[in-house]
Amino acid sequence: MPAKTTIRKIEKSELTWRDNAPIAPVYGDVYYSTENGLEESEFVFIKGTGAPEIWHGQNHYVIAETGFGTGLNFLCTYKAWLETNQQGCLTFISTEGFPLSEEALEQAHATFPELGMYAEKLRAAWPPPSIGFHSRSFENGRIKLLLLFGQAADTLPTLHARVDAWYLDGFSPAKNPDMWSDCILDQIARLSKPGARFATFTAAGFVKRGLRERGFTVQKAPGYGRKRERLVGTLTTPQNIDKAAKSHVPMWAAFPAPAKGNSVIIVGAGIAGASLANQLKLAGKSVTVLAGTTPGASSVPVAILAPSLERDNTPVTLFARSAFAHACSFPAYDTAWLGTKGLTLRDENIPATNKMVKAASFLDWPENWLHLVEQQAVLPKAGSIYPEKAINTLLTGITTLPEAVSSFEKSSDGWRIETTKKTLYADILVVAAGPATEQLLTGGENLHFNLRGGQCEIYDANTAGLAKKNIAFGGYVTAPSRYQNKDVQTVGSTFEKTPNGVLSIPPTKKSRRKIEQNTALHLGVEPSDDSHIESWTGVRVSSLDHRPMVGAVPDWLSTQKQFAPMMKDARIRGLDPIVYQEGLYVMTGFASKGFQQAPLAAEILSAIICGRPLPVALETYTALHPARHLIKKIIRKNRVREPHKTTN
Repeated sequence: MPAKTTIRKIEKSELTWRDNAPIAPVYGDVYYSTENGLEESEFVFIKGTGAPEIWHGQNHYVIAETGFGTGLNFLCTYKAWLETNQQGCLTFISTEGFPLSEEALEQAHATFPELGMYAEKLRAAWPPPSIGFHSRSFENGRIKLLLLFGQAADTLPTLHARVDAWYLDGFSPAKNPDMWSDCILDQIARLSKPGARFATFTAAGFVKRGLRERGFTVQKAPGYGRKRERLVGTLTTPQNIDKAAKSHVPMWAAFPAPAKGNSVIIVGAGIAGASLANQLKLAGKSVTVLAGTTPGASSVPVAILAPSLERDNTPVTLFARSAFAHACSFPAYDTAWLGTKGLTLRDENIPATNKMVKAASFLDWPENWLHLVEQQAVLPKAGSIYPEKAINTLLTGITTLPEAVSSFEKSSDGWRIETTKKTLYADILVVAAGPATEQLLTGGENLHFNLRGGQCEIYDANTAGLAKKNIAFGGYVTAPSRYQNKDVQTVGSTFEKTPNGVLSIPPTKKSRRKIEQNTALHLGVEPSDDSHIESWTGVRVSSLDHRPMVGAVPDWLSTQKQFAPMMKDARIRGLDPIVYQEGLYVMTGFASKGFQQAPLAAEILSAIICGRPLPVALETYTALHPARHLIKKIIRKNRVREPHKTTN
């Protein structure tokens, strides 16, 4: 039950030029100095916040910026971070209401050849102009960029982060007053750590006064070039600004404190467990993965990234859209892509309803992300991957044991885990065990999972008669790949109800026939029996609302008692925050979208565990919360009324 948020449509922007500096047409102001934009960025923002000296010895440093623009400040910081041999990790957060196209970025970046290597990596990872949060990683996770596309007044209130330094760079206050409003200044104060620094090119009096009112000491400093003065300062007196802290998270989903300790055991070595293990290793945790003995749904021969192009901007669809774009540029998939990227997405309805045409119009993405061919959506950055390659890449350098967990319990100093072979101990335990998750977790029935059997078919690509490309239509056909020394194509898949507790299922001729008939209906081709090589089956986990479960595991009994008053009044306020089982987390429920959504979900859970900036809006965090179905069940009871009783 995510909170409702007013989300304004994102606006794309292109460039005009004044001398050698690009101009934002919306504001009529330059993105960077006509004198020397690179030198200005280093002088005003990097040195203005005390860097690089302030970075030294920092395990994790967070910079936030108002106005990404061409990305010049990010690129300068990226370069300086590496050149000064910082050993920790940098997270750079930036808002942008009018994102530039890749072509416009390339034009702007051409001015600074010394940034070319970094700029090229940025453009290769550049997301579509889709409203919401977009997380990208560079340098094997040492540098993270979190882009907030949309108006800053909409996105900053939904951000969960603790910021070390601010680059206040939102165009001239006279030309873009919204970026310097009380609303934005309140959010800057809310998100700042005590001692957080800021730097800005402006010396406007109302900006100086606004920051001082919010607890910052503010000093004037010499400006760059023809600008006489600028402002720098530090948060010395944090303020409790209630209007800035308008809750986007209900008490039943209150954000947990970071986990204590360093050792982590993850139960499950599918795409969920592997993605999380990789993220936690990058964050400095000591990670062990227990793979179990039963292959899960992630053992599918080929996985296809095929999004559902919904025409709305709810927290759930924003997550799905952001997760898809994130997966398309996920570094661990770089060597796992199956041939040339590209996917044709067809309307699953017969006859077609022009769904793809409507979706393309709603999203308005550039052609390198989405375009139409004969009323079919073509997604050039999507495609198919080899799951085994992707998972092996993610688990490189991580201890992985081929053991199943029989039980676990809280001990005095963490978690005691009993496997089929030994007893293990860890500070932090994450259950990402797919269909076994509910059985392993005490109170796991409160997650309300459904199990769904999936079957897909493997055919000889040379004789099957299928189009040799990735096509999704409710079912799917993958481009040719190598499997058991043959050129094959995978066709799928079923999504059939499976009894709880079942971890594996056998293939059936009925399911194979269903897949073949569906393929013939949508593509006009039914693969021949002679071309069939084998069937694959796996068990997937789906929640009641078809969203994954990502987060800290509640104390279920305490939660039921604590939020029982919601049976009488679903809008009741003043209840204590939810109580979690210390050091216990869950990540599963991806159904058929694991390879598409697990990489971003892993960043979410890693941020929760490590206390780092959340890569999605708070409403999305709530929408994925493990307690959501229990709370819905409690609320639903207040709608059940006893029959009216009469007395004689």
